[in-house]
Amino acid sequence: MKLQYLLSLEHTVTRERSCSLVDIPDRSTAEYELEKLKHRFKAELISAKIRKNRPGQRSTYTINYKVKETETVHIF
Repeated sequence: MKLQYLLSLEHTVTRERSCSLVDIPDRSTAEYELEKLKHRFKAELISAKIRKNRPGQRSTYTINYKVKETETVHIF
């Protein structure tokens, strides 16, 4: 009788996802939201930038950020 060993086979995929938080009313709220993103994603947060959408009193802010996502699939 021969012994056979089964090795599990895994496939790991890492991808970057771009996201935005839009229509943030003021700069201090945008900075607060950025800190929440840093706390939520930690090392997975690749980059994040606060951007003012238009000049003047009726302006809003947007945070554009990239997140690294890793997924491991067990093939068998």
